[in-house]
This record gives sequence, structure tokens and C-alpha cells, in this order.
Amino acid sequence: MTRRALISLPTHLTKAVGVVEISEPAGQLSLSDRRLFNFLLANAYPNLGKQPNYTVRLSDIRGFAALARDGTGEADNRRLKGSIERLQRTLVIFNYLA
Repeated sequence: MTRRALISLPTHLTKAVGVVEISEPAGQLSLSDRRLFNFLLANAYPNLGKQPNYTVRLSDIRGFAALARDGTGEADNRRLKGSIERLQRTLVIFNYLA
């Protein structure tokens, strides 16, 4: 996959440290898990609070994961599914005052 195909993907997100709190299940999140969380947050951020659900194509997530591994793709989704499952067990709190 080339960088050209991934131009529309967010490459980074500046988070206010005091706004987003992550409560890990016994410190089980890897660096890859945290990067995936940031990627998912960056995709949802423009519409955060404006819609109840967000979707991201698996191909976009796989593209991001490959870029995070210096362009190395994977033949299956096992590692990605593991990251998603760990993130689903993670409590995320947004300290937001409206």
C-alpha cells in the first residue's frame, strides 16, 4: 500500500492530557494498542459529540497499522483484532465541560 492511497488518513492528533483519561485493564495495552486508539480518536474527533456512532473501514485501519510498522503489512487480522479487543475492555473518560 502506498502513502498516496492513505493521504486522507489522519497522521496525528494532539490530545489535551487532562481531557482524555485511559484506565487500562491491568496495564495490558501495548504501544500498538495506544497508537490504534489515537488513530480511532483522530478519525472520530471532527464529529465528536455530534453523532452517536462512528465507523472506520478495516482497510483504513490496516493501512495505518502498516504505516506504523514502516510499511510492513500483515497477511491476516489476528494482531489487529487482539488490539481492538483490548481497547474494547478499556475505560476511556473524557473530562469535558459543556
